[in-house]
Amino acid sequence: MVACLDRMGVARPWSLVGLNALFLFIAFVNTGYVIRHYFQLRSRWGIATLLLTALSFALVKHFTLTLTDIPFFGISMIALALMVRGENESGDSYYAFWAAALVISILGALIRPIAIALFPCLVWSLGVRLGVGRILLVNKKILIGFAALAMVLACAASALLLRTEYVQEALSVLARQGLGRGIRSILFFRIHEIGELSLMRQPANWVSSHHWYGALEQLGLSH
Repeated sequence: MVACLDRMGVARPWSLVGLNALFLFIAFVNTGYVIRHYFQLRSRWGIATLLLTALSFALVKHFTLTLTDIPFFGISMIALALMVRGENESGDSYYAFWAAALVISILGALIRPIAIALFPCLVWSLGVRLGVGRILLVNKKILIGFAALAMVLACAASALLLRTEYVQEALSVLARQGLGRGIRSILFFRIHEIGELSLMRQPANWVSSHHWYGALEQLGLSH
């Protein structure tokens, strides 16, 4: 997408941020649909969920960057909304929405490999619709065949994940630091990431532990 904008001569900061804004709008529209029709939250809780998502530190951080995070968010939510809509349909309409969700999921996988997490959802939805569970209970050979197919797909997914940047970085850390120290470094790094998402602040800006202790002491909760 950035290359297309560059060929058109409009690869400017405003156009890149505008592209992210477009995908973010698409993501929120489809997220709202999933919230209402799948989770069945009330309007007030749905709006609160969208606002908290919009104020997420990770979302704000990536909004102005030319990365795949925001486009992937938009594409993946389209796929989820199509799956949710398909679940409420019957006959050919269900298969039309399912096929559309499959195409969008493939597009999402081209943007970010983590989109392979959408495919088990598609398989489960189709299996439930076709009554695969009842068929497997009757015919054990088909059950064994499906188990073998699942193992093949799991191996294929593992091979794909091994080529991702995240896994390659983790393997390089393990190679440099050894198994024990490497696992500890990766674990602490992921904890910091979770802290960013939860507290919506960078680790350097987190409140230090003695400030927390002082606050608890004033409230009489430190004993």
